[in-house]
Amino acid sequence: MTTENIHKHRILILDFGSQYTQLVARRVRELGVYCELWAWDVTEEQIRQFNPNGIILSGGPESTTEENSPRAPEYVFTAGVPVLGVCYGMQTMAMQLGGKFRDLQSVNSVLLRSTLKQTAHWSRISRIP
Repeated sequence: MTTENIHKHRILILDFGSQYTQLVARRVRELGVYCELWAWDVTEEQIRQFNPNGIILSGGPESTTEENSPRAPEYVFTAGVPVLGVCYGMQTMAMQLGGKFRDLQSVNSVLLRSTLKQTAHWSRISRIP
């Protein structure tokens, strides 16, 4: 992709406070796609004016199970463009679209019993103090 058509596709990244959001934006730009990084609490009108071809909801330190945790603008889900949620972004998207989340009480939860302890994910989970 050449720089002359970099604005052909526009990605909007809504930042929920992840330490990796700038890296995500950089990777999108390295693919030759124009993107902008905005705070999560933008208005529908601002999103409409930017006219993105896709939206990325970043991760962040919040928990969707906490009262008053940040949410994506509802327009994100009705704009008719693909939406990618990363970590917290995926959690808030799932919750806003009707999914349920709950805090994991223990790594020995019945939810994780069938997970092979040799998997990369399990290795990280089991090392968390």
